[in-house]
Amino acid sequence: MNSHSVISSLGVTLSLFAFSGCGGAKTGIINDPECHPEDIETTPYQGPPGTEDIGLCHAYFRICNDEGRWEEHPEIVPRPESCDGEDNDCNGLTDEFGESMLIDTNSDWPTVTFGAGNYTICWQRLATDRDASQLICEQISPEGRISNNQLIASRAGSDRGYFFNLEATWTLTNRIRLSWISAEFNFSNSQANFAVLDSEANLLSPGPQIIPFTDSGIGGIFDVQVGYDSQQYLLCSIEEHSASECQTFNPDNNTLGHLYPLGYPGIMSISTPINNGAGWTICFSRSLGLWDHDVGCTLLDENGQRLTDANAVTSYVFPFNFMPEPPNLFRLGSGYGLTWAGGRNDTDHLAIYYARLNDQLESSGAIPVISEENIHIFPGVNGQGTVWTGHEIGILSMEMTYFPLRGSLSLTRITAGGEVIGQEALSDHSGDVFAISWNNDRGVYGVTWADYREGLSEPAVYFQQLCYPE
Repeated sequence: MNSHSVISSLGVTLSLFAFSGCGGAKTGIINDPECHPEDIETTPYQGPPGTEDIGLCHAYFRICNDEGRWEEHPEIVPRPESCDGEDNDCNGLTDEFGESMLIDTNSDWPTVTFGAGNYTICWQRLATDRDASQLICEQISPEGRISNNQLIASRAGSDRGYFFNLEATWTLTNRIRLSWISAEFNFSNSQANFAVLDSEANLLSPGPQIIPFTDSGIGGIFDVQVGYDSQQYLLCSIEEHSASECQTFNPDNNTLGHLYPLGYPGIMSISTPINNGAGWTICFSRSLGLWDHDVGCTLLDENGQRLTDANAVTSYVFPFNFMPEPPNLFRLGSGYGLTWAGGRNDTDHLAIYYARLNDQLESSGAIPVISEENIHIFPGVNGQGTVWTGHEIGILSMEMTYFPLRGSLSLTRITAGGEVIGQEALSDHSGDVFAISWNNDRGVYGVTWADYREGLSEPAVYFQQLCYPE
């Protein structure tokens, strides 16, 4: 090492020096008894021009402590921005994740998932004359759009129809599983569909597949929820007359397992099944009469056959003319968290409820975490309105009057114990379809929704990242 003193003031010596054969930055105190307390040595900054001493960025330096030993401070150059209250990319701004981003016009039914550093957003695009529709996916990085639209499926001409109830989920094998319902424009002849995308949102062979839930002969599909483990998928549907069934699907050989009914009458909506190591956990809402409903959960074996009678989490009154939305089930420690929309006993308005369950699906009770006096509240019609971040729960909800199905979209953050941390309004023109994901790399939420801002007659799809430093 060669060094020479460049600054000496008030007993502090700053030296500029060069290393040869350095194997990388060192940290902590090193054994060099030759330094004098408060001596400082530094090397030239290697980062981009204009970023030194901006935000977290600085050149390598070491300072001699009171014991005559060097303490090293490795160089910091710009890196991707994180939600931590710091200027990580050294541009003079902190936690800048931008405003909402327009994804597509004449579009709705968005869904979002996060993996491999990027968001994957899928949605339905409608032709201007509503004579055709397309199912589109695109990847977005935390810094902006990075891929063109990927066409997954389309319906036009004599086959024209809708795609709805989209759900995209990142898997442990760096694949994206995508499920949806397709139907004719009058919502007849509905079918459940399924596809697998690679990590860049490209459609993988054999392409979109129709899930044959017709073994029971019950009829059209209203909704499908897809669970995933390392070897197979569990596909659960709701068909006509509120019947719900589950069966496994092996994507490697394109085979379906036996079709098992859940066996509960009056099921109106189901959660995404979660693999619990020995089988599956699923929750649902069901009708017990004209006004009375309840939310229950049950355990299934690895093939989707019911193992236990349902544990009723709670019962509630659901306002007339409102379909119960899919409960949002998610892993929380060794147990689960669950959110849903339910009626309050003193009014016909809705609230968002939260309950924590143990691994045997036992609960200490439901807590209303979002409630308004005169406005109906929805947790998202595709059941993707809740996410567990590892330290808090994010819940999307929409406050609205009966018609049209538009209102104010908000994100509410609560603790695992159900205490509200904060709430932020996102849009005053939201439709009733939205989804949320968590970017663990950057510590931010990724939210997408259908929006009618600026007086649009057809919705547009928007996306926004939300940062809340701990």
